[in-house]
Amino acid sequence: MRTIGKNRLAFFSHAGEDAGRPMPEMVDPRHVSYRYFDSTDMSFLPTNGMTDLKNRILVAPIDDEATVRHELAHAKWSLVNFPELTFDARAFQAVEDGRINLGLERIGIPLELDDAAIAQVLSLLAGDMKERQWTFVSLRTMAAIGTNVLEPMVELVEHRAKRRGRTLRKQVTWVQEELLAAAERRSSPVASSQQTRRIAERLAHELGLDRPGPGGRRIACGCLGFGGEIGATAHAHGIVDTILGDRDGSAPAGKMRISEVPLSKPCGAPPVKRRRRYVAASEGILLRYPERYLIDRAVFCRSKRSSPGGGTVLIDTSGSMRLTAPQLDTIVRESPSGVTVAIYSGSGSRGELRIVARGGMRAGKKDLKPHGSGNIVDAPALEWLATQPAPRVWMSDGGVTGVDDAPSASVRERCRAACIKGRIRVAENVEQVVEALRRA
Repeated sequence: MRTIGKNRLAFFSHAGEDAGRPMPEMVDPRHVSYRYFDSTDMSFLPTNGMTDLKNRILVAPIDDEATVRHELAHAKWSLVNFPELTFDARAFQAVEDGRINLGLERIGIPLELDDAAIAQVLSLLAGDMKERQWTFVSLRTMAAIGTNVLEPMVELVEHRAKRRGRTLRKQVTWVQEELLAAAERRSSPVASSQQTRRIAERLAHELGLDRPGPGGRRIACGCLGFGGEIGATAHAHGIVDTILGDRDGSAPAGKMRISEVPLSKPCGAPPVKRRRRYVAASEGILLRYPERYLIDRAVFCRSKRSSPGGGTVLIDTSGSMRLTAPQLDTIVRESPSGVTVAIYSGSGSRGELRIVARGGMRAGKKDLKPHGSGNIVDAPALEWLATQPAPRVWMSDGGVTGVDDAPSASVRERCRAACIKGRIRVAENVEQVVEALRRA
């Protein structure tokens, strides 16, 4: 074995076909074997590092020492089973990443990103601010606690939005001080998971994330990714199915029936308001995109207003989503009145797609009970969605299956093709659904 740095958290294998492979077996207190996947060429991943302690899987780019070290620290200090939470799991994931980073700093091997990585993180943060995704700005910054990119991130927010920057700095300082104090009290490099959960719960309350999200629980533990996609772990179990070839079956998609139930109650939310948008043009009077002159000379802009409210939302109600009838009732009730909403699930070889809201009217609670606990009909459901009025949003945890709820390469390919053809956006919760409709 060879060691990089000052601690066992940097163990790599140097023998045989596994040469250079991270060795989480050396740091996991259970000393169990892991499967490792190099994510260097896996462009489909929402974040380049993930750790599933329950299924003993580690995913990280083999040449990125900072990411590998962070994931090895998850193997050493994180819980095997993702805790049941009464608030949005993303707040816990962000604080958990900060806890892990501070632990590495306390044992003398802090995560130091190079200039290119710092620039990438700041670019992602700037994109969040441009889209006014302030919750994502806060979560991404919390996940960077204990790294050398934290201060540049806070300074960028303070420069672009002074009031929000001051609030963010106070939140970051509080979370960091609480995590360090908790670690000191137990004479450990890291705070306890119970203390982390308490800190995350307060953070979630401040960020308006008091309600539990439908995803994020199938994977035991993972890096939220201050340089990756927020909420990545909610989709990780589907990604793991994709990269595990030995679990890749050939089950066909189940047969789907479409049913319509009585829509007797009015939807409570108002129609989505469309905002004026600007598109590039080669002729005009308002110069807006001078950088495009050498590309396509579309340096001018013209305004374009989208058509008034509408769209289609498809909700996966399989068991992994953990959605109850009351939760579905809340989602349907809060859906904009011009949107069609359908739910789907199945069991065995059959499934049902049920339209539960259309034209400003919605179904009652008794018609929101899922048809089964499996996915089964993801492919035909998404193909149906691709033919419905745009914008089209799929609320799902990202996992797709066929007959008997088995993973299937052919089903995944059909789902991928339907999403591309229909320009379908994926959302994890009702807030992201409404945001996707607004941005369409």
